[in-house]
Amino acid sequence: ARGVAILYISHHLDEVLTIARRITVLRNGKCVGTFERENLDKETLVEKMAGHALSKETKRVRRSPGATILEGKDLSDGTSFSGVTISVREAEIVGLLGVTGSGAQEVLRALFGLRPLRKGTIFLRGTPCRYPSPSQMVARGVFFMPEEMRREGLVLPLSYPKNVTLARLYKVTRYGSIRLKKEEKTTEPYIRALNIRLPHLHAEVGILSGGNQRKVLLARALFSDATIWLLENPTQGIDVEARQEVQKLLLEAREMGKGILLFSSDLDELTVLADRILVFRNGRVNTEIHEPWQTTPRHLLGLMLGGAKSEY
Repeated sequence: ARGVAILYISHHLDEVLTIARRITVLRNGKCVGTFERENLDKETLVEKMAGHALSKETKRVRRSPGATILEGKDLSDGTSFSGVTISVREAEIVGLLGVTGSGAQEVLRALFGLRPLRKGTIFLRGTPCRYPSPSQMVARGVFFMPEEMRREGLVLPLSYPKNVTLARLYKVTRYGSIRLKKEEKTTEPYIRALNIRLPHLHAEVGILSGGNQRKVLLARALFSDATIWLLENPTQGIDVEARQEVQKLLLEAREMGKGILLFSSDLDELTVLADRILVFRNGRVNTEIHEPWQTTPRHLLGLMLGGAKSEY
């Protein structure tokens, strides 16, 4: 309104459609076109970005989960959360939801050993983990994907194969040396399976798009044979097509029997993916929703901000 010109770059299409007068779409380094706002709706904009129409929703097959493989009883860290009991079963996605400071992300990190516990016990397949640490959790089949993947999850100057094999180097080593041909052979199938777009096999992961970097971490999870996945905002900051692909991969991992604990700021994503949702407020689980697909993002937002307990 004051005459300032703004160039606004975002994957959040609702924001773009709300504030922009003209929208320029780029795909794979090339300009698709510039469009007046009144000539675009969200569906058309998504098609321009992806280069083809996307399916309306992420489809899933619901099945009964198996045995409990991860459990935390009466967990407290003394500052961010207290008295939290949480569990994940085989072939189950449990969503964690809460505003910043609610304790949801802190609990996820404590389960991986990234935050010290003052009280409580973590059980993996019924066996207690008295003093959890990341190395101990990795060795026992737990995978963690941080929200800040470039700072905490990936080694950006290293190639795709070397980022994938980090979690289980012994699978590609012999007499203390990495067998390069075996490393290539064992990681190459994930490129096709996860639709990872690489300029070449040994490309540095630092040059990849955000969506492809997320998929590299998922390839590491599959390579490591982890049965428990702890994920922090796995689709944060990636485009709509990559988001749908990652969501599909998570549902496929669930069907493979993985137990997934998923913190997400995307309310729509949780209603699509989760079998249960735990809503955190003030460091505790305030509400547990058993049929998230029957609720709405608006209702979840109300619970996050202190609304009445869920009826679902």
